[in-house]
Amino acid sequence: MALKINFVVLTRNRLEALEQCLDALSKEVDNHTSCVVIDNSDEVIREEVIECCKKYPWVTYKWVQSSPYILSQGRNIGAAMSNSDVIAFLDDDSYISEGWIKVCRESFESSETGAIGGPIDDPEVSNLDHSRECEIGAFNPKGEVIDNFDCIPPKTVVIKHMRGCNWAIRKKVFDECGGFDETLSGYCFEELDLSLNIRSKGYKIKFHPNLRVYHDLKPRIDGEKPQPFRIFEVTRNLSRIYRKYDSRLCCSYWKFFFLYRTGIVALLREPSYSNFLSFAYGIRGKFSGLMHR
Repeated sequence: MALKINFVVLTRNRLEALEQCLDALSKEVDNHTSCVVIDNSDEVIREEVIECCKKYPWVTYKWVQSSPYILSQGRNIGAAMSNSDVIAFLDDDSYISEGWIKVCRESFESSETGAIGGPIDDPEVSNLDHSRECEIGAFNPKGEVIDNFDCIPPKTVVIKHMRGCNWAIRKKVFDECGGFDETLSGYCFEELDLSLNIRSKGYKIKFHPNLRVYHDLKPRIDGEKPQPFRIFEVTRNLSRIYRKYDSRLCCSYWKFFFLYRTGIVALLREPSYSNFLSFAYGIRGKFSGLMHR
């Protein structure tokens, strides 16, 4: 019996991207494959998104009202709607390659595998650090996050974290980990946190060279967040992960946000914690050894 795979695709105001994503899936799906689209689009485009999803009988549509938009929350809702052995997560502007589903199923034949990811063909923004091509989804000795997800290794390798636009996880492992941490608001590092959680349970995360997606980076019609707030979100979420997995970074009322670049990067009022100002500090290399086991 083939493993049941349910794709969870989150979308917001990117109809064209979603259409391409679902079209790519339609060429690969079978009787054991389904998809949940979690939509947070504005009303002006919502009906078009619904009509797009209706074209595909294997797609279930759900609109989620959330302001500010929390990616982790949407993914957890999609996972809760999944009645499958494996949950696969894609961005709405990520398109699976030929054979993706077959490779995914084969990758979970080993019981030690908790999650699987693969190369991300990201033509606009390369994550490849050519000086460290052998390190994919890793941490360096200073605790800095290494991606290199556009690298294609000669064989399947074990990694420490994966990027959210191209990975799959066993449903039972996802449930055991409690899903994504919804305190990580916005859209950054929620998959890093879950990766660390998966590994802390004793499962392996593997990177298969043939589990590829094309990431087209479509713009939203409502634009992107201002750069200062984006930096703030990145710093805040990463600091929470550091503090969760390294008790030396634990603090109580004031939130100190540590990023891997030197200098103060933001001083903003955090919407979800409006009772105080949050300082954002970047201290490069001060804390080492995050989750090197």
